[in-house]
Amino acid sequence: MNYIISVDAGGTKTHSEAYTLEGEFLQEANSSYGSVIVNKDKALINIKTAIDECIQTLENSQCEGIVVGAAGAETGDALNYIKDYLKQYYKTKIIITNDAKLAMYGRLKGKNGILLISGTGSIAYGKKEHIIERCGGWGHLIDDRGSGYYIAMEAIRGIVNERDQKQGLSNLSKKILEHLDIQEIKYLIDYVYKSSKGEIASLVPVILKEAERNDKNAIKIFIDAGEKLYELIKTLNTSMALDRGNITFSGSIMKIDFVRRTVIDLIKKQIPELVLIENECSPAMGGYYIFMERRNELGYS
Repeated sequence: MNYIISVDAGGTKTHSEAYTLEGEFLQEANSSYGSVIVNKDKALINIKTAIDECIQTLENSQCEGIVVGAAGAETGDALNYIKDYLKQYYKTKIIITNDAKLAMYGRLKGKNGILLISGTGSIAYGKKEHIIERCGGWGHLIDDRGSGYYIAMEAIRGIVNERDQKQGLSNLSKKILEHLDIQEIKYLIDYVYKSSKGEIASLVPVILKEAERNDKNAIKIFIDAGEKLYELIKTLNTSMALDRGNITFSGSIMKIDFVRRTVIDLIKKQIPELVLIENECSPAMGGYYIFMERRNELGYS
């Protein structure tokens, strides 16, 4: 039996899955983080560990290829050194991409369409046959519109705007300052400049709680985030001339009803040719579709 191994190497864990060439799931394994941004040497070892555990359970079968979707794989020369490292140990075809593209192929099942991801950050990937394009994902210092970080910073900007305009603090602003245990607004500067992107994005549940209590300012922030995320979809759809295709979502922010509903309503009104698919699947499944799409060019008949 021939099979392929797909690896989803993220910032906290690495998950590998083995599939037959017909797409039948065979085996899975886990190890620690696989993001080369966290620690290159340890990440490479963790990726190899996840691959080896799958291979060991399939000793009497032949591995035709390995596909790795790693967080941070497109930074610097990471694609090449991940591939060079794995080539030392595996005499098979190796494909390296990033974890977002892996997830896109999995969610779209290899078909044309768009994957919108919004969690701490945001990015959209589009696929049209063999052409892959992205929109957004430039990081919070450049543009992470519609992301958890963006949402939190919009709420923080609201606090300082109220202060500058000599307005009384809104309910949302009071709740955020109370959550942060900040008595004077000037200390927001310390909080923002000393906190990581993820720490700031962790304010989203506080904002969501108020939105669910019908706080108009909180609801407006989430609707605005949805509109910004829709712009990523619209830009990709236009630039790629997607006549038709699927649209799917991933990430914690896309599970927030205020955001999700805004994005879906705008798609239905302005890009009805995009069909929403709700399938939940392992991102590692994307490696199977990537491999099968590229199988001929890799030298297989």
